[in-house]
Amino acid sequence: MHPEHSLLGFKLFVSAPPRKHLPSHLLRSAFQEGKVSGNRLLSVLVIEDNPADAGLIRAMLGNRTFTLTFSSRLAEARHLLQQQSFDIILMDLGLPDSQGLPSLEVLLREAGIPIVVMTGLDDDGLAQQALQRGAQDYIIKGAEADHFLARSLQYAVERHQIDQQLRQQKAQYKLLTEQFRALFNGIPDGLVLLTRDLDIIWANEGACRFLPETEKPVEGKKCYEVFFGEETPCPDCIVQRCFASGQSLSDKITTPDGRILGLRAFPIKNRDGGVDRVIELSNDITERVRLQSEAIRTDQLASLGELAAGVAHEINNPINGIINYAAILKKCAADNSEAIGIAGRIEREGDRIAGIVSKLLHFSRQRQETRRPASVAAILDDTLGLVRNQLYKDGIELRVDLPDDLPAVNVQPQQIEQVFLNLINNARYALNSRFPDRRSTEKKLTIRADYLGGGFIRTSIHDNGTGIPDEIRNRILAPFFSTKPAGEGTGLGLSISHGIIQEHGGRLTFESEAGVFTRVQVDLPCALGIAENISPQ
Repeated sequence: MHPEHSLLGFKLFVSAPPRKHLPSHLLRSAFQEGKVSGNRLLSVLVIEDNPADAGLIRAMLGNRTFTLTFSSRLAEARHLLQQQSFDIILMDLGLPDSQGLPSLEVLLREAGIPIVVMTGLDDDGLAQQALQRGAQDYIIKGAEADHFLARSLQYAVERHQIDQQLRQQKAQYKLLTEQFRALFNGIPDGLVLLTRDLDIIWANEGACRFLPETEKPVEGKKCYEVFFGEETPCPDCIVQRCFASGQSLSDKITTPDGRILGLRAFPIKNRDGGVDRVIELSNDITERVRLQSEAIRTDQLASLGELAAGVAHEINNPINGIINYAAILKKCAADNSEAIGIAGRIEREGDRIAGIVSKLLHFSRQRQETRRPASVAAILDDTLGLVRNQLYKDGIELRVDLPDDLPAVNVQPQQIEQVFLNLINNARYALNSRFPDRRSTEKKLTIRADYLGGGFIRTSIHDNGTGIPDEIRNRILAPFFSTKPAGEGTGLGLSISHGIIQEHGGRLTFESEAGVFTRVQVDLPCALGIAENISPQ
C-alpha cells in the first residue's frame, strides 16, 4: 500500500511521499509557486463534472499561481488537450463518459503529462491500481485542504519532469552506447577492455572474429582462456606489464592457429594516476610479416647470387684446368691402368664440382620467371644436386620414387626448387638431431611423387627424424618461428615456402609424430590442358 496522508478531511495517496522530515519553511521554499515550471504559472486542466467540487478546487488553488481550465466531460477535455498545452491534469474518475481506470490509461497515453486522480470513493485498492497504471497521486474528496492540493500538483509536475529527464538521459545513454558499439565494431582490429585480473569487460567484433560461437559472449571471462585456450596468463603478458608500468606498450604474439598479432596496450588511469583498466589493441600482421620475411629472403638470395657468381668465376677456371690436366694425364699414362684410373677419378670429381657450382649459380640467380610447364622430377634432380653429397656425408639413406609418366606442373621452377631445398634441409636437420652418429643406419629420407587426381601432383618428403611436437604444430608456418638454436635458422624457410606454394594455387601440409617421423606434402596443380587427359592412378 502506498503511503497515505490525511489533512482536513482529504486523503492523498502519492507514488513518492513528500519529505516530511524537512522543516515546513524549507518545504515552502522548495515548492514556491511557479518554481517547478521555470518561473511561470502551472497550467492545470481540471476534469470535474460536480460544480461544488469544481468550486472547492477553484477556492483552494485560486489564490496561488495556477491557471485553471475546467471541463465537465472527458471528451471535451481530450478536445482541449488537442487545442492547447497543459502542465498537469486533475481528473475525477467518476465522470459520466469515463470508464474509470481504462480511461485514465488512455488519457495518460494521449496527453503525455502527469495526472492526479480525484474521486469520492475511499477505496485503497482502487488507489493502488490508479498509481500502478500511471497516476501521480490519488486524492479522496472530503473537505478543504488549503495548500495541500497545490503542493500535490507541484510534486506531480516535478516528478513528471524528473521522469522525463531520466527517460531522455536513458535514451541518450542508449544511443551513445549503440554508437559506441557501432564505432568500435566497425574497427576491423581487435579491441578488448581488461581488468587487472585479466577479466574481459568488453570486446569488439574484431577481437572475436576467429572465436567459435561457444566462446561468445566473452565478457567476464579470462582473456588467456578465451583467445589462447590457456589456463594461466601468457608468458610476459603485455597487459600485465602495462598495469605494472603504467605506460603504453607494444609487442607481437603468435596465436594457436598460427596467426601473428601485433599488440598494443594502453593504460586507463584514475585521478590518482593509478591504472584502473587496460585497452588492448590487436591487429593481424601475418601477411605483413610474411612479406617482410620474403624481402629478407630475397636480399639473402641476392647476396648469395653475388657470392655464387664470384665463387663460380674463381672456381670454374681452376676446375677447368684440373679437368683438362686429368685428360692429358690419361693420354700420357699409356698402358698404366692405375694412372689412367686415377686421372679418370680426378676428371669425374672435377666435373662434379663444376656441376655443383653451376647449379648453385642457377639457384641463386634472381630471375623474373613466369609459370610454365615443368617436370617435378627435373626440379627435384636439380635440388638434390645441391644436397646429395651432404646427405651422403651425414649417412642419410636417400630413396627417390618418381614415376616416369608424371604430368608436368604449372610452376616457376626456381621457386619450387627453393621450397624443395628448404624441406630437404629441414628433414636432414631432424635426422641428424635424432641420430647424431653419421654411421647410424637408421637415417632414412624418402621422396616420392604421385598424381592425386583432380589436377594435382603430390610430392611427399618423409623422414624418421625428431618429428614435430603437438604444442608447436600450429606455429611452424609462422614467420621467424624456428626450433633451431640461435644462429642456425632464421625461421623464414617454412613461412616463405608456404607462401610460394599458396601463390601457385597449391597446398603445403604436414603429418608428424614427435620422436617418430615427419611427412611434408607439397600439392601442385598440373599444367593447364594436361590434367584433364589423365586418369587418377
